[in-house]
Amino acid sequence: MAKVIVTMVVRPESVDTDLEKILESAKKILSENEMQFSGHQIAPLAFGLKQIMIKFIAEESKGSVDFLEQKMLEIPEVQSAEITGVSRAAEEKDLKF
Repeated sequence: MAKVIVTMVVRPESVDTDLEKILESAKKILSENEMQFSGHQIAPLAFGLKQIMIKFIAEESKGSVDFLEQKMLEIPEVQSAEITGVSRAAEEKDLKF
């Protein structure tokens, strides 16, 4: 089966939010939904606020992963979650940030 690479951006409510806590919760959600965490980056957003860019791998046969946006919003102190990219994995190197 083909694998797809999904990139999601998760934004916290404030500059004081513990991003590591959010990341750990996001990894748990991915695992519970049979998605494979592939990597992350923390990037500046605005006015000292940072966002977490998460990359994960899903089986194409499982269908849409859009429901994960709502799951991420259930994490305390998450303001927004958005899937920003979905592509089929061509090579092993595509699977990491």
